[in-house]
Amino acid sequence: RPPPPPPPHPEKAKRFLRDFCRHGADGKEFPYRQQLALLAHRELRAVWVSLSDVAEEDPALAEAVVENGRRYQQLFSDAVQELLPDFRQRPVSQRDALDVFIEHRLLLEQRGREGGAARPPHQMYPPELLRRL
Repeated sequence: RPPPPPPPHPEKAKRFLRDFCRHGADGKEFPYRQQLALLAHRELRAVWVSLSDVAEEDPALAEAVVENGRRYQQLFSDAVQELLPDFRQRPVSQRDALDVFIEHRLLLEQRGREGGAARPPHQMYPPELLRRL
């Protein structure tokens, strides 16, 4: 059995989510762009990626996802997190207690450091806890 292909660079996941399209009756459809826009405005809670779409776009990536699903779930989650600011078209008005807690926690951390120089949030907290920002 040949060795598994090397893991792809995270840019591959971002490129897939941003550029994958289907040709429909109305022209080109970008299903993942639509999901990202809804997620950015809290109208959707998760992005669902079809393995058949990944296989259509990049068969080697689909095979790698099957071989190591947990790693690629994290890779796609990070890609979604990086892409979300690009899809936010208006301020998110649906703030809840968790949003306020995260914001206050980051402000307290910034005030507690000398000179107000805060470390980047991803270095202080696991990214799963900050995914709502």
